[in-house]
Amino acid sequence: MGWMDRLRGRNGSADEVAEPSPGPAPQSEELSMESPESPAPVAWLDVRIDSPVPEAVTCKIRFDRMVSPGGTSLFETPEDAGAWPAVRCLLGISGVHSIIGKGDVLIVARHGNTEWPELLAAVEPALRAAFVEDGVVRVAQPEAELAAAAPGEAKPKTDSRDSAAEAELRSRVSVIIEEQINPAVASHGGYIDLLDIQGSRVFIHMGGGCQGCSMSAATLKHGVETTLRAEIPEITEILDTTDHASGENPYFQA
Repeated sequence: MGWMDRLRGRNGSADEVAEPSPGPAPQSEELSMESPESPAPVAWLDVRIDSPVPEAVTCKIRFDRMVSPGGTSLFETPEDAGAWPAVRCLLGISGVHSIIGKGDVLIVARHGNTEWPELLAAVEPALRAAFVEDGVVRVAQPEAELAAAAPGEAKPKTDSRDSAAEAELRSRVSVIIEEQINPAVASHGGYIDLLDIQGSRVFIHMGGGCQGCSMSAATLKHGVETTLRAEIPEITEILDTTDHASGENPYFQA
């Protein structure tokens, strides 16, 4: 018996031996549809919005890069923002009154008749439109339920990037506002919030009866400014970020 006959006797025909074993079956279209989705694109710009209390006049928006000049700058119109597109587009959102820029942090101040959820929901579309040619913008929104607080209770915390001198000045200014200034303006239904310290500059907000009050300029000049400068002579500038146009019930009427 030749080798071919012996091979047929053990394994069937030579054709069957020569036939290659089938490879893995091609994946059906239905199975491929169930495969995991492609990974989400890497964000070009990562943004995180701090959760504001409902009565707060400002909200911090944190970026993963510099979006405003170093130090602290006050922007009140898109034209003020110049070559800083993140600031410029946020100032274009309905309800935004002004923005304090601190490098990679923007402190957004709202108009008095604007609610935070509505305003903050517009942040991501605005940023995506501003950077549509640069890459993906990812915005982490705050918690849906905003913590409750009474007017005047939402006090800013010292930012970890404040210098030791700024932190010390912030502490001194806070004490003067709470112990001397706010008791005085409380008789008119108003209050003063310390928003930020940059070097020797102080950023404040006037609320309650002080907002929209025809005497607010005098209050700032002769009350807040005089008191702070008398107690802390090294203060060089006091900036009021209040949206006085939206005050509803000022103590003094024009």
